[in-house]
Amino acid sequence: MLIAGSADFGMLEIVHRAFGDHLLEPTVVDLCATPLMLCAWYGAMTGLPVRTVRGDLSEPDIGRSGALPALPEDEEFDLITTHSLLRYFDSAGRQRLLRNWYHRLRPGGAVVTVTRLSSSVSAVSEMQANQFVQCVLDAASAQRCELPARQLRDWAGRFVRAGHSHPTGSVEEVRAAFEGAGLNVQRLDVRTLEGAVGASAPGTAQGAEYAEIVAVRP
Repeated sequence: MLIAGSADFGMLEIVHRAFGDHLLEPTVVDLCATPLMLCAWYGAMTGLPVRTVRGDLSEPDIGRSGALPALPEDEEFDLITTHSLLRYFDSAGRQRLLRNWYHRLRPGGAVVTVTRLSSSVSAVSEMQANQFVQCVLDAASAQRCELPARQLRDWAGRFVRAGHSHPTGSVEEVRAAFEGAGLNVQRLDVRTLEGAVGASAPGTAQGAEYAEIVAVRP
């Protein structure tokens, strides 16, 4: 299985719990080294062999331009999963991503994912940014981090204010995007969250409609 983008080791932990000992060497791909290190740490702590690849999921040669091992060109997966990744790509980038997923799946393999339905570009509010920065400072204090608070505040602020998302559109538009990449949508349910899940900070589930998608390569 392939975890296509992971902010931390949360998705890896979810699939590990779901599949148990039947989960054989999951692969995690991300542009950022930090979630890859977290997933490698989780694998070491649990005894789960995890392969990490740093690369762009929307490019066919994932990881080939980097210093770490790339995915073999002909490697295919039974399952590709991720959470809320589609909104980080514009329409053209999303189509490249979905076509790449299609080519990375074995016939009969599935994409299982969730995406927030939206019709406009969203940006982080000042309140959300401040809440995120405070969460970072609180966590650093609890862990007795020796880095200066001013430095942490600057890093956290720059990180969160750089976050933005692209509109994924309606249910019909999401379905059309998957089908346009050659994938058969077997399930597309909409779940409505009435409010934020946990702390209302960027990256957390906010009150909105979410599409739950299962799409299969014929």
